[in-house]
Amino acid sequence: MKNLGILSCLALLLLSGCYGDKGNYDYRDINEIVIGARGFEQTYQLRSGIDVLKITPEIHATLDPAMEGDYAYEWVAVGQVRNPGERTTIAQTRDLDYAVDLPSDDYLLLLRVTDPSTGLMFSRKTNLSVSTAYTRGWLVASEDESQNVVVDMVSISRDTLFQRNVVKGDQPHKGAIRIWCDNNEYTSLDHGRIYLSTSEGSFLYDRESFSTDDYTIMRNYFANPDYLEATVTTDMIQIDDKLRIFLVDGYAYSYSISSVNTGFFGNPVNRYAESYDHVRIGDRLAYNVSGGSGAGAITTVMLYNDDEKRFCYLLRNDETLRKATDTESDLALFPWKTGLDYVTTINSRFLSGQSATILHNPETDSYAIYTYACLRSGPSKGARYEMDPAVPVAQVSSWSMTSQHGYLLYAVGSTLYGYDFRNGRTPVQLFDFSPAEITLLHADIHTVAEGDKDYLYVCTYEKGTPDSGRIRKYAVTDTADRIELTAVENTDWTGFQAIRSLWFKEL
Repeated sequence: MKNLGILSCLALLLLSGCYGDKGNYDYRDINEIVIGARGFEQTYQLRSGIDVLKITPEIHATLDPAMEGDYAYEWVAVGQVRNPGERTTIAQTRDLDYAVDLPSDDYLLLLRVTDPSTGLMFSRKTNLSVSTAYTRGWLVASEDESQNVVVDMVSISRDTLFQRNVVKGDQPHKGAIRIWCDNNEYTSLDHGRIYLSTSEGSFLYDRESFSTDDYTIMRNYFANPDYLEATVTTDMIQIDDKLRIFLVDGYAYSYSISSVNTGFFGNPVNRYAESYDHVRIGDRLAYNVSGGSGAGAITTVMLYNDDEKRFCYLLRNDETLRKATDTESDLALFPWKTGLDYVTTINSRFLSGQSATILHNPETDSYAIYTYACLRSGPSKGARYEMDPAVPVAQVSSWSMTSQHGYLLYAVGSTLYGYDFRNGRTPVQLFDFSPAEITLLHADIHTVAEGDKDYLYVCTYEKGTPDSGRIRKYAVTDTADRIELTAVENTDWTGFQAIRSLWFKEL
């Protein structure tokens, strides 16, 4: 009891001490800095090396309305996609007047204002999307009068910019064949490359700058180069975000950035599981882009075995070919083993992604068109059509197929023809571009922004006249009765060499 009484007295003393404490604290108002909404209400779409970003923010402090104090200002861009979390200080002034010089990416733009008297920092943010002159637009592979390869770019953003001879640090090559860009988004840019195929070999360039490095020569990407000759790539396709199929020197390669040999080509896959002998294949792939390039991608890729004169195909993760097999229900359409010689393959968006392969019968010197679709489960037959003898197949420089009615378009010299082969009609002349010749027909079935729209790009060149290369864009509005091409306004570009390949770069 005695101890309890002592404790009670101590408690009363403590309470009385607290009650009498008038406080030893310094209660002062915080100088709160307020950054207004002006300049932070929009997402800025800017081009590195071209645009200037200017923001004059509204700032005031509760204890210093005129902002006369020695405040510290910092504008910071924080990468979001390609280089997430990477911070770049772009200015240390109150007002921002910045000539944009950032890698293409989406950024969080922060203004941070610090009161040196308290060390307190206040901020406001907005969004910034930066592209470069090379971010989005058409890659154009052409060759001059001496067959030297020239790569240009038609950059498309708010304005159309023509970037001439964009490849940096590489020697000239001869004979343009194909240009292609991996348009998939990566955290790292190591896998994102521009591929240029020439008659002297294939070369890879940085997707941001078109510059060269230790792996510019495509041959260096092959784990087993024994099958290579000149390393000429005739076709390639991105199946989804990881898988690519390439045709190089007559061999088919499956390239996956998630495989054990990340970033390298393994052994050719144009053989059957029961044999180590590689078969001759056509120089074009058949594929279906209607499923996109993400999780819904259609991974069936068709090839033509020109040794056995039959169709074959690959599925995801296949290391060998599969033979396309007939069924009782589809044998009446045509057999997959045709016995005919390969000519070419054309892909389209017709009927959600139908392809056509043209084959030659040397005994009768006649041609046939085989249509089919690459589905997720494998190939599916369309029909077989006899080619009209009026089509001079051996003289055709370029082929295409429309998306709405599946008509063939083809070029012979200066003339563009349309052919409704499905209804057995005679080819019709659409345009004559004399004195220039048609060097390329490009059906735009890959560009994401165009969706299911049907556009054709016609490239022409007048021999002996440098810089006479021209690109015209046409909207295809074919009907069941006729083929109509309408020139698209403001898409008639000049000043190129003889164009051999186009590809739309979207990153």
